[in-house]
Amino acid sequence: MQRVAAILLIVGALIFAGAVFSPPIFNVFSVSDPVQQLDVIEQNLMGWRVANAFLAIGATLVVAGIMVLARHLTSLNDSNQLRWTAYAAAALVILGGLLWLVVQFDRMTRSPEHIISGQPLGGEWVFIVYVLSTLAGMIVLGYAMLRAGYPRWLGWGCILVFGYTLAHAVLTQDWVPLEWYIDTFVLGIALLFAKPRIVTEVAGRGARVAPAPADSDI
Repeated sequence: MQRVAAILLIVGALIFAGAVFSPPIFNVFSVSDPVQQLDVIEQNLMGWRVANAFLAIGATLVVAGIMVLARHLTSLNDSNQLRWTAYAAAALVILGGLLWLVVQFDRMTRSPEHIISGQPLGGEWVFIVYVLSTLAGMIVLGYAMLRAGYPRWLGWGCILVFGYTLAHAVLTQDWVPLEWYIDTFVLGIALLFAKPRIVTEVAGRGARVAPAPADSDI
């Protein structure tokens, strides 16, 4: 399950990044003048919609990867705290993913004039909550990986990287999804190699640490 989660994270992040750097998306968000943005969208409206569809697909695959990873974490440890932490991480990321689909539906179905108007479907809070929920979920996921016995560099790395990204986004109001999908790609690569130590909690006796399972068991 860990390898499946890693592949989903890697593929999803690559699709997302590819869509961001595609001309229909990049040429719109690389300029700040709404008139220029409108002109770019109108010149290639179908390309704009297809590129946004791939943004939705990439994000959905990443959410699926987090769900698989969360399920895998709960199988490594019989701790209720780990179980609820992993499920909380997945729930936050799923919420963010659903809100991102709302954003993409708005971009794919509305007129170019509406897209540039600054009045997205559901209001601006939809995108902001998507950012906050997704990054908070990734931070909680880092803690869950620590609880599950993953290397400290991986768990703390996840917490610190996504925590910094969240703080930077809040302080600067610069919400750039590509940043955390790049971080997610790196996380996926790390999960191809990192192995957890299985920690089984025993009431009144602390914890017993067992070797990581073989690849065939993951």
